[in-house]
Amino acid sequence: MRLKFSEPHRGLKSALAVAAVVCLVVFTLLPVSSFAQGTTGTLRGQVLDPQGAVVQKANVTVTNQATGVSIQTVSTSAGTWEIPSLLPGRYTVTVEASGFRKYVRRDVSVLANQDNDANAQLQVGAITETVEVTATAVAVQTTSANLTNNYIGSDVVDLPGSGGTSNGSPLNLALLAPNTTAQQGGVDGVGGSVGGTRPRDNNFIIDGVDDNNLGVTGPIPP
Repeated sequence: MRLKFSEPHRGLKSALAVAAVVCLVVFTLLPVSSFAQGTTGTLRGQVLDPQGAVVQKANVTVTNQATGVSIQTVSTSAGTWEIPSLLPGRYTVTVEASGFRKYVRRDVSVLANQDNDANAQLQVGAITETVEVTATAVAVQTTSANLTNNYIGSDVVDLPGSGGTSNGSPLNLALLAPNTTAQQGGVDGVGGSVGGTRPRDNNFIIDGVDDNNLGVTGPIPP
């Protein structure tokens, strides 16, 4: 048996096909954006001269000290610049502008899911001269209520092997973060209590991939 569509039905069929394609594209793009927001950070800053006036069209290079990968941008008419979607870690920021000494700032920390600032005040001189600055402490976060902590491999290795709340689980590193406490007995979920919320509300992500075991409201075991 063969089915034939009248002209109105064909139009409806085409509209449904287009709607299905649009939904598929939106569904595909949304998870990528969500993961990017949670696992990367933004590095931004403003370039100023010795008197505090903005310096526009300055060349800014941001280099990941662990991988050596560099990203370049140019300051705007307001002297500002911004590089999003950077992996957490330490970076070197280099600023070059005509009539000023090269500015190099090392060990700039980029934390995930935060706007990290690295402002630069240039000094008058030849571009062949270099002014080097080493970052000391992470700047106070004033643009977001999010709290983010980064840990290196040795932090995990140095955890006590067993006993008490520090039972060797890397999850216990979270207890070192501000506003985080150990969970009480009989409470569902894994990990500490963040900001007074229940541990069952914790979200576990590894390299941007969901790692939640809904059965125990905790991470999937390795």
